[in-house]
Amino acid sequence: MAAAIKSGVQWLVNAFGPHRASAVAAAYRQQIDPDGANGRLILNDLARYCGATRSAMAPSPHETAFNAGQQDVFFHLLEMLGLTPADFVRILMERDDAQP
Repeated sequence: MAAAIKSGVQWLVNAFGPHRASAVAAAYRQQIDPDGANGRLILNDLARYCGATRSAMAPSPHETAFNAGQQDVFFHLLEMLGLTPADFVRILMERDDAQP
């Protein structure tokens, strides 16, 4: 059985073709280093801005769709950076530790 392709990677292949998709994924990793201080600051900011830690559910279906779209952008970024769920938890813990 063939290994399943992650949805973000499949999206890149569909959007850019197989050869350019790897270059796009590499560009994400070159621009945002999740192990560097600046990369962590960016990821923490985007986690907040995109509502990554709250439910997407809202009173109206339009608000719910908007919230889910924001979250999807953040999760796509995490996937392009090759981060795991454990890495995401680490990012969230750093964010919580930095709050007064």
